[in-house]
Amino acid sequence: MLQTELETRATIAEALKRIHLFSAEHLELIINSTKTRVLKKNETLLAAGQVCDFTAIVTFGSLRLFRLADEKDVTLNFFTEMDFAADHESFIRQKPAANRIEAMEDSVVALLTIQQLHQLIHHNPSFFALGRVMENWTKSTELTTHLNTPQLRYEKLMQLHPDWILRFSQIHLASYLGMAPETFSRMKRKSLFS
Repeated sequence: MLQTELETRATIAEALKRIHLFSAEHLELIINSTKTRVLKKNETLLAAGQVCDFTAIVTFGSLRLFRLADEKDVTLNFFTEMDFAADHESFIRQKPAANRIEAMEDSVVALLTIQQLHQLIHHNPSFFALGRVMENWTKSTELTTHLNTPQLRYEKLMQLHPDWILRFSQIHLASYLGMAPETFSRMKRKSLFS
């Protein structure tokens, strides 16, 4: 067993507390609205062409958001414990997703459907706070767009997510940073010896 139900509930509550000071009653309402799903490593949570009608809270393990572009696998984001994951554009527009989400390791997610989210917001406007997490779903962090050298992008990754170096493959990390795997490897070696 990857995680007990009690551990899953506690992780969901902690993730929710990071975005808003929900009352105990509201936390319970959200948690009770979720459905837990266990994913095996490499299992797909969202396929390209599928409408993303959920947000997933990662309670154990990790996910990767990516797309295939010009026969290249482009990593847009990683989601680890207590992160919210979905495809923003597909979720907001309720149109088929261009991106995919898959488990990078055996994982547990708590799914909250768009219908459940609407019901919660109808119940109490404070649930609009859940929408704050949506803006980061599809956007790759600004590492690839605002930092113009591979060295700066690598350094920023190490500052923000040093654990990712141990969790994710160099190929996926290089794709995430918008660089060739060889460049990533060179940055990693340089970092180790400096």
